[in-house]
Amino acid sequence: MLNQILAKSDPPETLLQHTENCLKVFFSIRNAFPFLVETTGQPHFFTHLFYSIFLHDVGKIAKGFQAQLRNGTRWNYRHEILSASFVALIPGLSEIERRAIALAIITHHKNITELTEGYATTDVVGREGYTSHLAELWEDVLCVQEFLSSAQEFATRFLGQDIDGFPMPQGQEQLFDAYKEAVRWYRNGVEDDEPTPLHSVYGVFLRGLLIACDHLASSGQNAIREGLRNIGSMLGLPKQRPFQTKTARTLGHSLLAAPTGSGKTEAALLWASRNQSTSGRIYYVLPYTASINAMYRRFTERYGFGEENVGVLHGKAAYYVYKTMMERQYDRESAEHFARKAVDLTRKLYRPIKILTPFQIFKALFGVKGWESMISEMAGAVFVFDEIHVYEPHTTALILRSVEYLAGLDAKFLFLSATFPSFLKEKIRTILPLTELALDWNAPEEHELLYKPRHRCKIVEGQIVDKLDMIQSQLRNGSRVLVVCNTVKRAQEVFNSIKDQAHSAKLLHGRFILRDREAIEKELDKVQLLVGTQAIEVSL
Repeated sequence: MLNQILAKSDPPETLLQHTENCLKVFFSIRNAFPFLVETTGQPHFFTHLFYSIFLHDVGKIAKGFQAQLRNGTRWNYRHEILSASFVALIPGLSEIERRAIALAIITHHKNITELTEGYATTDVVGREGYTSHLAELWEDVLCVQEFLSSAQEFATRFLGQDIDGFPMPQGQEQLFDAYKEAVRWYRNGVEDDEPTPLHSVYGVFLRGLLIACDHLASSGQNAIREGLRNIGSMLGLPKQRPFQTKTARTLGHSLLAAPTGSGKTEAALLWASRNQSTSGRIYYVLPYTASINAMYRRFTERYGFGEENVGVLHGKAAYYVYKTMMERQYDRESAEHFARKAVDLTRKLYRPIKILTPFQIFKALFGVKGWESMISEMAGAVFVFDEIHVYEPHTTALILRSVEYLAGLDAKFLFLSATFPSFLKEKIRTILPLTELALDWNAPEEHELLYKPRHRCKIVEGQIVDKLDMIQSQLRNGSRVLVVCNTVKRAQEVFNSIKDQAHSAKLLHGRFILRDREAIEKELDKVQLLVGTQAIEVSL
């Protein structure tokens, strides 16, 4: 009987199969994140997570839900409300532990507000709905009992320990109303400003990792990717520079100032390798999408980290992956499918290396959908903030507040820049103990890097529109000229004034639609004059 009960319909997957696949993901998470026991302060955290995963879909045994999967008949109830009822049967739990597991299960699809609005058992309609659907589930109590009897075998395989078996339920009165006993209780704690352990990372991680296991298993993945342990040997450095060696040996939060082109990205990855936890999660944070895309190619192609291990997260990530696949001669439909799946897996707790903007981190801290899974993955991770000096004050403040919170979850941070404003250093020092790293001007090799002239600069007083004759003179001499203006309006004005002096000229700024911008960028090798805004500095 039980082997006919479905958890998914497209493609068909039985309840036992789906539960096993979720527990396979759980097994990989337990191995990668053992420190969560200490982070949550719960010695039996993974046992509680095991029970949450094991029971999360048992409510799908209900006849109405099975009919919905098989022939599309609307059931109009939530299986997770029924699933959470069986937490009452778990042996040896305290009241707070039982509520924690029930809360994770009952909210793994709908949040507390949605449950309260549609399924509160504290009102007559909600109570009648719960009672009638629980009775419907009870019609297949033999299937329920058969499923519960599999818990011990699953625990031996995936939890790595023996557990007491579930007492076989003989009547509905042995179960409990999870909304009333867990959800309402949790809400009261919020409203009365009386937080419990469930209002801390214990509750956050329990729900977040249950959702992560469920979503990854549903995506066809039975394990998260392990972190890279041999990063240093993959960077292709024939010899480390002294500052790179020093950075590679440094433990803890750090700040590295090094000139552009000196190898600070490699130094940052050596630091990340030294400081990574067993999870191997590395977040490389950059301010601009163009920089992120370029770094992704560097990580996957030059360093050979592999596309399965590295993902990009920014507002145009799906389009970037799609375009990459089209360049590899994928047909349009296959490229779209690949891009959606690739970005979806990057958002999930799957790839060990993420290259992203800080705004992707803010999403988790502002509580967007799935934030608990995001926060769970960030625990114990290493974060590299490259070009930390470029953000405007509001974004910088959000970064520092995020860093402060994540440091409390044992995350470690490295801040990179060619130049560090002193006030920014002091701001970071107020929230983190920092090791300050830099090139040693006494070391001959690094002295050359520090003092070698890289550019010839001439500062000219006045507005750029008053100096167009200088630009025109360079164009007449055959030079290729780049003009960067502060505003789109000024860039348009300059371009229209001098474009006829060049044999080929292009204007580029952020107001072009993506298709037109890409068409312009493809022609830049042949252009004598390029006028634009900061978008040029960032992307080209």
